[in-house]
Amino acid sequence: ATIPVAMVVAGSRMSVVSLRDLKDIKYFNLTILRLLVIPFICLFILNRFSFPVDIRNILLIIAIMPTAVTSIVFADLFDSDIKFAANSVLITHLVALIAIPLWLRFIL
Repeated sequence: ATIPVAMVVAGSRMSVVSLRDLKDIKYFNLTILRLLVIPFICLFILNRFSFPVDIRNILLIIAIMPTAVTSIVFADLFDSDIKFAANSVLITHLVALIAIPLWLRFIL
């Protein structure tokens, strides 16, 4: 029951997101960091070690995933910035629709 409840909470928080809010530079920086910089760092580190190809590819796929939906639940649970968490999840998931296929084409 945790996953459906997390999706309902995340959806309710993202439903009040304004597109004007997403134009803030901090979301651009977060998206670049999460979908470009972190995968490049992981790619560099994983290529330095001799991992089996399957494990390497799985770890790289995990690295290119967008911000987790559970961050909204944790922000709500710990009285943090829920709006930032919801906006981060929304923008990284939207950009990931383009970034993930590009990364998969590049690394696989």
